[in-house]
Amino acid sequence: MIIEVRAKNCYAFEDDIIFSMKADMRNKKFGANVHKENNFNVLKTIGIYGPNNAGKTCLIKCIRAIRNVLLNKKNGLMPNIFTDSDVCELGVTFMASGRKFSYDFKYDAEKEEYINTIKKVLEQCFKEEKIENSKLYVTITLTDGENIRKINKEYRNIDKATDVLSFPMFEKDELVQKIKEKSFEHEDVLGDIVISIPKVEEQAKEYGHSFERELSYMVVHGFYHLMGYDHIKEEDKKEMRPKEEKILNDLKIIRK
Repeated sequence: MIIEVRAKNCYAFEDDIIFSMKADMRNKKFGANVHKENNFNVLKTIGIYGPNNAGKTCLIKCIRAIRNVLLNKKNGLMPNIFTDSDVCELGVTFMASGRKFSYDFKYDAEKEEYINTIKKVLEQCFKEEKIENSKLYVTITLTDGENIRKINKEYRNIDKATDVLSFPMFEKDELVQKIKEKSFEHEDVLGDIVISIPKVEEQAKEYGHSFERELSYMVVHGFYHLMGYDHIKEEDKKEMRPKEEKILNDLKIIRK
């Protein structure tokens, strides 16, 4: 259930816009049209109206684009033609299974190759782990050093920029059992991956290989963390690293 949608430099929207489904409980006539959950009062239904060129269609396009971004599908995002920036900014806050989720992201329309690489790698990961026909999906956020530092500090209490962060939704044993029993009845998020693009660029130069190879490795690395693998202990690393290398080798994404 959507609580709020945010957009800037998307389609016809040049400046920041916020579309909110929050209910003003001071107006009692909303009572029958309000869903109450975890201290949130959200309108069940709304009407979007206005004159031509007010942005009604663009709002629907933004909502559809947000959904497709979260599902790693082609989103069709376009920046406003009257700005000099190619970066679309979108955000969404929603309720699902009694929990509140909030995502904000920037999409550079000139860097479609990022999306193509990520999609290709994730598809291979899902195929390798035999979950391509499941209803699982992964969300990926591409960000900068400062933002990933803030996330790292907030969730891991480490005040330092890093290259990739993973936030799995399942414990490894639980996930293995669900995959074995094919017990995903509805679309369910496997987890979230956050990647720092400046770190990808920096490490690609440091290791002497392509940007595509480094970005692909970050995606694979993040994916296997979502699958419950780790590399802190040497025995765990020996299990995780070959899986990562196999994905990249199968895709012929090699060190250059």
